[in-house]
Amino acid sequence: MSNKYTQDMTGTGDHVELPEEPKKIYESPDGGKTVYERNFGETERRLVDDDPEPERYYDWILWSLRQKKKKDEKKFN
Repeated sequence: MSNKYTQDMTGTGDHVELPEEPKKIYESPDGGKTVYERNFGETERRLVDDDPEPERYYDWILWSLRQKKKKDEKKFN
């Protein structure tokens, strides 16, 4: 289980509760050309037409790898 509390970096020693965000699953049956998104634990998914740059660091790393792969595929096709 992840920690949903973090220390306030203002130096007061207070802790704040982080908002609950639904975990997302990204699936691509064709190797990245078509990407689907769904909430963790659900079966209904939606087509991701646009791949906007995410705010969270870990999600951004995965996004940047997808962008590099798309760019490399365009170079060699």
